[in-house]
Amino acid sequence: MLSGSVKLLLACLILFILFIFTKPLVHQFFDRENTAVISNDRYYLPSGGSDLEVIQHQHYTLAYDEDVEQAHWVAYELTRAMLNGPRVERTDWFEEDQSVSTGSARYEDYRGSGYSRGHLVPAADRAFNKEAMEETFLMSNISPQTRAFNGGIWRELEENVRDWARKEGSAYVIPGPVFQASDTRYVGKNRVGVPDSFYK
Repeated sequence: MLSGSVKLLLACLILFILFIFTKPLVHQFFDRENTAVISNDRYYLPSGGSDLEVIQHQHYTLAYDEDVEQAHWVAYELTRAMLNGPRVERTDWFEEDQSVSTGSARYEDYRGSGYSRGHLVPAADRAFNKEAMEETFLMSNISPQTRAFNGGIWRELEENVRDWARKEGSAYVIPGPVFQASDTRYVGKNRVGVPDSFYK
């Protein structure tokens, strides 16, 4: 039988050993900076080539393709809480994306082109606050789309994604343009490429 003081000493030794080996884990859970890093790495971002500029906005990430003056892909999480909370009004104010080092496409590039300014991250997916909504109107998030496509099947797909996010609690969404033809058509002074198709 061990005496009370030996038991106490043994218990202290075990606690000390546990503290040494679990300190990094405890630090990781309670340190705000590390916790932010962990939460940002929950999802893998798509790749797509070393010539793309990856830009982390507050409410989505994109990879900008200078050759076609639009995002190669955008990636964001859509949750039930984002969709079911209070909504802000649509802004409809398109702006050049100052985060793109080479400069993004501009509003004027689409004027008279016959194409609408199609959102990759839909405004309705980011209507939970003003800043998030305004970010969807950055020209780096816009791609040339025919009016029939933008207001038709693309809109239906956006609504389906919102339904899936409500049903499942969250969805991780990655839309983008597809360029297949060697003879890509361009519009505007900045030569914005017209995609052959889109994916989401």
